[in-house]
This record gives sequence, C-alpha cells and structure tokens, in this order.
Amino acid sequence: MGRKSKGKRQPKANSTTNAPRREDADVEEFSSHPDLPEGAVSWAMEIDDARKLVKKNPQSIDASLRVSRAYLMMRRWEELENATTEALRNYEGDDDSGNDERMKQELLNYQKEAKRQLKRKSRIDRPDIARFFQSIFDGDSNIDDNVFEQMSFYNLNCLQYSAISGDVRFFDKIVALGAAIDYPPMALEANGVAEQMKQQQRQGGELAPPTCTALILVCASLAMYGVMGNAPGLVNKQMKETLNGNLECAIQLVRLGADCQAKLILPSSSRGVATSMWRQFQLHGKTAQELANISGKKELIDTMKLYEGRAAKIRLAHCRCGSRLPWKECHAATLPQKRITSDKEGQLVFLYSPSAPCPCKKSNKTFYKCCWNSPIVRHQNDKSGEIHAAKILPMGTQEERSFGLLLCEMKKAHLASGGKETDSIFGNQSPDDLRKGMTDLIRKFGLGTLESMDGSKSKIRETMDSEVYAGILERLDDCFHWRDDHWSIDKYELLSRVKEWNDALDQYCDDMGISGEERESTIKRHKASPYAPCANPPCKEIEANVKEFKACARCRT
Repeated sequence: MGRKSKGKRQPKANSTTNAPRREDADVEEFSSHPDLPEGAVSWAMEIDDARKLVKKNPQSIDASLRVSRAYLMMRRWEELENATTEALRNYEGDDDSGNDERMKQELLNYQKEAKRQLKRKSRIDRPDIARFFQSIFDGDSNIDDNVFEQMSFYNLNCLQYSAISGDVRFFDKIVALGAAIDYPPMALEANGVAEQMKQQQRQGGELAPPTCTALILVCASLAMYGVMGNAPGLVNKQMKETLNGNLECAIQLVRLGADCQAKLILPSSSRGVATSMWRQFQLHGKTAQELANISGKKELIDTMKLYEGRAAKIRLAHCRCGSRLPWKECHAATLPQKRITSDKEGQLVFLYSPSAPCPCKKSNKTFYKCCWNSPIVRHQNDKSGEIHAAKILPMGTQEERSFGLLLCEMKKAHLASGGKETDSIFGNQSPDDLRKGMTDLIRKFGLGTLESMDGSKSKIRETMDSEVYAGILERLDDCFHWRDDHWSIDKYELLSRVKEWNDALDQYCDDMGISGEERESTIKRHKASPYAPCANPPCKEIEANVKEFKACARCRT
C-alpha cells in the first residue's frame, strides 16, 4: 500500500507545487497531498501501476487508495470520482485496529474533492464542447485556430476564451490537448466578420488586440478590477467567481511557462468597452508582470517572481498534461533535461503536451501513449503553435563520434572551396559521387552512421553487415538507402524497391563468388522485406500485409 497522507505538506525551497499563498487567498486548493509511494518514479507512471493493481484485485482497498491518490495528484477528477465510488461500494471493514476506517475516510475525502471540482461551472460538460474535443483527436480541428465568441471580444482562441471566462476546468483541458500558451487572437478583419460578429461589435464587442495572449487578457482583467477597488455593488457573486477563475488561470499560465514580459498594446482604432476601460486605467503598454502588480494579487505576483529568468522557468515549469506538477514529477520524470526544453531562435520551447493527440497522426492515441519515447523529440512553439521535431542522436560510441568529426571536416572543406555556410555539404554532388560517399562512410564507420536516418525500430545495424550493405548500394541502378521499417511510401513503390534491393543482393553474391550455405545466410540477413513493424514505437506487431509504413489496426483504434 502507498504511504498514508501526512496532511498538508510544508512548502519546500523553490517548490512549484506549493505556490505562495496568503491567508485569505482566493484560489481554493485541496489541503491533502499524498506522498509518492516508495519505488514509484512519478505520478504519471504511478497511475499505470496502480490501475494494474486494481485490475488484479478490485476488492483491495489498498489498491483503490493507491489509484485514488494518483488520480488526485494528476487532477483526474472524473476518474477519481469513479474509482472512489467503486471502492466504497466494495468496502467491507474488518480491521479492529481502525486502519480500515481511516482508509475509508481517506477515500471519502478524495470523493468529496472530486465532486467539488466537478461541480465547478464549466462549458466542458456541454455536448458541443465534447464534439469539439473529439474533432481535435480526429484531426478535423486545430486547437489554436478555433474562434470562440466572448462578451467583450469575438476573435479569441479557446485558451484565451477559457482563461478570460474564468472556466478553470475548460482551461485545464485545453492546455492538456496541446494549446499554444502564448498564441495570439485570431486575425479577423472587422469588416469581414460574420453578421453575428458585426452585431456584437455594435453591442460593444471588438477584436482583441493582436498582442493579447491568454496571460495578458486575464492580467488586464485583474488589473482593471484592482484599480477600481472594492466599490459597493461592483463585484457580485458571479463576477467574483469569474475573477477567482481568472486568477487561477493566470497562475497556471505562469507555471506552464507563459511570457510574463509580453505587452498589452492597444491599437488606436480600438474603441470597444474593454479596450476603452483599459486605456482609461492606463494599462496600455504594460507587461503581463506589471499588470499583475497593478492587480495586487499576491499569489500571482509571487509566482511571477519565482519564475523570473530562463533558468528558473526551465527548472520549475509544469507539465502540460494538466496535473499542475513539475515536468520531473510528472510525465518527464525519466527523460533527460535536454528533452524537456529547447531553444528555437532564442525562444525557450517546451515539450508538446503528453495528453494531446500524437503529432505523428498515425493513431488516435495521446502523444504519451504513442511516440513519447521515440528518438524524435517534439517541442511546441507557444507563440506560433508550431511543433518542432528533432532527433536526439547519442554520440556514445567511437564510430558515432568519428562520423560527427568527419562531417565537420567535410563542412570545413566545403567552406574552404568557396561554399556558403547555409549550403548542404551534399547538395552539389552527382549521384555517383553521393553513392561513393555513402558507401565509403559505411565501410569506414559501419552502419551506425546511417542510424540517424532510421526510425526507432530499425534493426539494420544488428542484422546487416556493413560491407555487404555497401556492396548492395553499389549495384543498385537507382541508389537508395534501404531501411527495414520502410520509408512512408505507397505499396507499388515499396514492392519495386524490395525487388531492386534483392536483385542487387543476388548480384553482389554472384560477383563475390558466394555460394552454398554462406550464400543462404547472407541473403537471409540482408534480404529486403515488404512487411514492416507497426509505426507505433511501443507496439511489437509485424504487418502481415504489404502496405505503406503505418500503425497497425490495433493501434489505430
């Protein structure tokens, strides 16, 4: 059984899970935070382990408590409610020491918290929103490019809409589905919008300023009410709930890595109600951090200070799955730090959300369940929404280091001969020169030199001999690099390449005088096959039909 809850944990130095709070904080949080069980690596992995225990012994209250704690820490409220309800239904106390009663009370507390969270008003429960979420997984919609109408602005994306509406459950779901944190409002022209948007314009609605990120929107709202103060009748119960939601979303955006130095720039043409008030309260030109200071919200101000600087943001940023846990306590616990963040043109970018649809588009699974452990690392640009793919190449062996040094020497020679820095070192060579260069590399450094071109399932380095591989390349009429997990090509071209490769293999054996058992062994090791493994890295299935390299039927469902 996992460790029992020890009540509210004391804040640790540089802790992000315990945000700075004042006694009368507006953001209500559950007070009990269970410790990660001994031997568990992270809460994301603990969920999978605990589920297996419950499946093996559904009557065990220990297993039920363990999975409930994991759901609580990962903020999986629907699953937490279902798990605690089922556990309490099966509960039969027979321990005279009182342990069973304490376990039951713990389950009741978790169930109560799940119900409290699920009672929070949210558009997430609407059927049309459920269909929208499904369209994201089906690939029919881009999560950043959908327009949501709001009372003040009619060109907000779904993350901005959820944040300014104070809809925390909707916000958490949108983040988990891969929304870009600093994505701008939709660029709609006022004279080209639909009639309903023109109507909204006449009622005081307008286009949100182009620099308005989700964080700027909520900080500007909090700042405006902070300037107005507690005037009688200004903030009713519903407005207070919205402002509390704004505050909670703002804090989470900062913890996710949002840009706190982005500025609120109001176009001179803006004349709507919201922008007019922002201009009146002199919010124009203020950064998100300056707006937070104006709001007077200590929780938000302290969180921004905690995340100041690139190093602090890298160390403390939260996982994008919606758990509100740091990456290293959640989905990235087993990943090296260099995989969590990257630098694109001076901008810090984070791993794509593990709970979002996998970018490979070869299955309808989440990124975490599909290509998370692939050598291909995917980071998301929070300003543009673009997903950058890069392959992590281990340079541990001598041949891999030698290959890297050789490429550097080739680059130097290219520059010395008058070439440009931006030129490809292979760009101006003839097909014969390219073939010779490839075969020389393979003979000198082995098939490890080609491993960077292959997918995570390629076995050519283990099964094929580099001399034979190079010899086959030399005998191909139209030289190509064969890989045993196949390029993504259609059936006709795949079959053609298989035949070309195997004909060249026969020719190699003839030219080298290889016969008998040695020939059979050589052909068996180096023969091309049109049947590939499933494109989903964790899957072990081998396709039984000739087709393009894709996910198998099981992984597509």
